[in-house]
Amino acid sequence: MVQHTLSLCLIRASLGLSVEEAATHILGVTPATWEAWESAKVTPPEWVLTEVSRITQEHQSMFSVMRKLLKEEALLPLSYETYVAYLLDHPESTFVSWRISKSVVKHFRETEAH
Repeated sequence: MVQHTLSLCLIRASLGLSVEEAATHILGVTPATWEAWESAKVTPPEWVLTEVSRITQEHQSMFSVMRKLLKEEALLPLSYETYVAYLLDHPESTFVSWRISKSVVKHFRETEAH
C-alpha cells in the first residue's frame, strides 16, 4: 500500500497539482477519495494504478523527447502558461499532458540555469 501512496504523491507533486486538481483532472474522483488513497487509508483500485503508470510513462517519454531536443537543437520548447494556450498548439491533448509538459520544461529550465 505504501507504493500506491508514493506513486500518487509523486504524480501530484511532479505536476504541481493540488489534491482537488489531481482528483478532478487525473482520475475524475472526489478530493476525499484521492486523499484516502494518498494517505493509505484505502487501497486504490487497479484502474487507478494503471492510470498512474500511464501518466508516469507519458512523463518519462516527454522528458526523453525534450532532452533529445535540447541536445540536437540547443533550445527549450515553449512553456504554455495556460491550458487554453497549450490546446491551440496541441488540440488533441489533455490537461494532464499540459501539466506534464510544464513540469518537464520547468525541470530543464532550472537545470540550464545552474
